[in-house]
Amino acid sequence: GVPSTPWSGDNVGSQGWIFWMVAAAVVLAPLRISAGQAPSLARYANSLYVAAFSILPYRLIGDAGASVPGLDYAGFGGVLLVYAVWTATERLSLRRPGPSLPLALWAACAGTAAMALANSSLVLAQLLGAVAAGLGAAVVVALLVRGAHLATGVVALLAVIVVSLVRRAIVYDLPSECWVLVAVAFLGPWLGEIPSLRARSPKLAGAIAFFAALIPALAAAGLANAAK
Repeated sequence: GVPSTPWSGDNVGSQGWIFWMVAAAVVLAPLRISAGQAPSLARYANSLYVAAFSILPYRLIGDAGASVPGLDYAGFGGVLLVYAVWTATERLSLRRPGPSLPLALWAACAGTAAMALANSSLVLAQLLGAVAAGLGAAVVVALLVRGAHLATGVVALLAVIVVSLVRRAIVYDLPSECWVLVAVAFLGPWLGEIPSLRARSPKLAGAIAFFAALIPALAAAGLANAAK
């Protein structure tokens, strides 16, 4: 599932852009972290990230499927949806330490990988599975280190990679409903923030967050399979 690199000699077709998106995300992640400490920088950092990682994938995908009529309108709506999910996840990562958030995001990412597989894209499914594996490691770290939480830069990397790969699935005629379900899956962990629920049982709140992320992602996988 490793994407082609510019110097590998097999950087042909429509997968080569993934390398540049991930590389740019790694380089710019510290900017996202520092933006939280410098409001004047945050304005420009937010604009840069949304423009580069929500719109640009459409331009980089060199496939006939990317010329679908109305794609630009869908892209604009997708940008707003991506930004909402992204910033909400960042806020949640700062207020919820421990393993529950990375576990819920693991569920959302694993379900999204299953959706890509059902959508006849084994490479994208493998790459999303690799992201899920990284989140699984974060769960282990959070269990071992008290008070550990996902850093803002980590959430930025997660958003960039998942968004880029899901956007790629448009060339496989991924139903629009699947995109919405994936967004719901990544917003699902907020259900665990219900005050009365967390005060009563943090473990129950974590379990609800997990299933709130897993169920929509699996529903997206089922819908993609039915559409295929």
